[in-house]
Amino acid sequence: MTHIIRVYFSHLVTLAVVTLVVVTLTVATLAMTMRAAAQQPPSDIIRLLQPATEQFMGRTRHEVLPVDQAFHFEHFPEGAGLKLLWQIRPGYYLYRNKISLMREHQEIAIQLPPGQDRVDEVFGEVQVLEGLVEGLVEASALAELRASELRSSEVSAELTAGELQLSYQGCAESGYCYPPRTRTITLEE
Repeated sequence: MTHIIRVYFSHLVTLAVVTLVVVTLTVATLAMTMRAAAQQPPSDIIRLLQPATEQFMGRTRHEVLPVDQAFHFEHFPEGAGLKLLWQIRPGYYLYRNKISLMREHQEIAIQLPPGQDRVDEVFGEVQVLEGLVEGLVEASALAELRASELRSSEVSAELTAGELQLSYQGCAESGYCYPPRTRTITLEE
């Protein structure tokens, strides 16, 4: 019986030492990463922390595409409205509810296709968009914006020129999520 207790205790001590070594290495890696992050601009902090986080969570590092390659975006006039087009690479997706179009703090309605339901680690139940995604800003949404601008100022009856701010956010299937991306869309006269 004493022999069994000694063996059990020996295994328990070995397990505790291995756990302590793993935790120490993880903390040291995070500390080095944080020191490096303190010397980097804030936009680089996520990129610097990702390898340590993946190592801690047991993931292997996957290379991810730059945001504009993962979510290639174009826009063009469609009648009196505006067509928004994303070509999303395989293995990537956009959050449907994270797509918005604004002009001077006023949201403009975008018609988007229904997304696929997904349970996200951060956002919970969401809909995601993959592949070729077409959004449409109808002429009536732009007309409503014109009317709103007329009520707030006497400048012009036309919304033929100006800038719109399009924001969207997506992730790679490998687990990397991009920060929100904002693009300026210039409406031509």
